[in-house]
Amino acid sequence: MSEGALRGASQTMLDLLWQQAARYGDKVAFTYSHDGEAKLDQVTYRQLDTKARAVASALQRQDVAGEHVLVLCPSGLDFIAAMFGCFYAGTVAIPVHPPVHSRLISRVASIVVDSRARIVLTTAEVQSELKPVVDDLPEGGSLRWCVADTDRLGDGSDWMAPEVDPSDTAFVQ
Repeated sequence: MSEGALRGASQTMLDLLWQQAARYGDKVAFTYSHDGEAKLDQVTYRQLDTKARAVASALQRQDVAGEHVLVLCPSGLDFIAAMFGCFYAGTVAIPVHPPVHSRLISRVASIVVDSRARIVLTTAEVQSELKPVVDDLPEGGSLRWCVADTDRLGDGSDWMAPEVDPSDTAFVQ
C-alpha cells in the first residue's frame, strides 16, 4: 500500500474506534463470556465510544496525557473500555491482570517500578482489594487511582480529543 493510501486509512486506535462507532453504532462490538459458551455481557460500538470518552475524561482531569497508565482490570468489558479510555486520553496503557492473591503483588510491584506509571485505572472491586496492598509498596503510595466501572466518571461530555500521532505508543505489554 502506498504512503498516500495509508493517509486515508485509520491511523490511530482513537481514529479506528471513532470510525467504527459512526459506521456501526448499535451493532455489538464485543461480547464477553467467562467460559466461552455462556454470553455474559456485550457492548455496542456506540456504548464503547461513550464509555471510552468517560474514562478518558476522568484521566484527562488527572493531567496524565502522554504518560503511562497501569490498567489493572480483570478480563471483560471494563478492561476493554479502560484500554480504549487510555487511547482516548492520549496515554500509554500498560495492561496488567490483577493478581489472584495479594501475595502475588510482587509482580505488580515490579511493573509499577519499571513502567513509571503515576496512575492506576481499575475497577471498584479490584481497587478495594488491592489498593491497601499496593499503597504499602515502596512506589505504591504515590499512585493515583481511577475507577473505570463507576457512574461517577460522568458522561464524558468534557472529553477533549488528544493530539495523537500514528507513531505514538498506544500500549506496552
